[in-house]
Amino acid sequence: ILGLLGYWAGYIQVPDALYGTAYGAMAATKGSPTLFLLTLGAANWWLLHRFAAAGAAGEWLPRLRRFVECEVIAGIAVFGIAASLTSVPPS
Repeated sequence: ILGLLGYWAGYIQVPDALYGTAYGAMAATKGSPTLFLLTLGAANWWLLHRFAAAGAAGEWLPRLRRFVECEVIAGIAVFGIAASLTSVPPS
C-alpha cells in the first residue's frame, strides 16, 4: 500500500490526471489486472489451505490448476501493460 501511495504522489498526484491523461489511463489499466491477479492468488491460498487439509485431492486439484493457469496469464498481461506504461510520459 505504501508503494501505491508513493506511486500516486510521485506520478499521478491529482484524481483528474488518472482519467485525463494517457499515463493515468495506463496506470488504471494496469491496476485492474493486478487486482485480478491478487484475487486469484488469494483464491489459490484459500483453496490450498482449506481443501488440502481435508485430503480430497481429486476435488480441488483441477480447480487449482485452472487458477494457476489464469494467474500466469494475468501476470504476463500485467508485465505487458507495465512495459507499455514505460513508453507513456508521466502526467
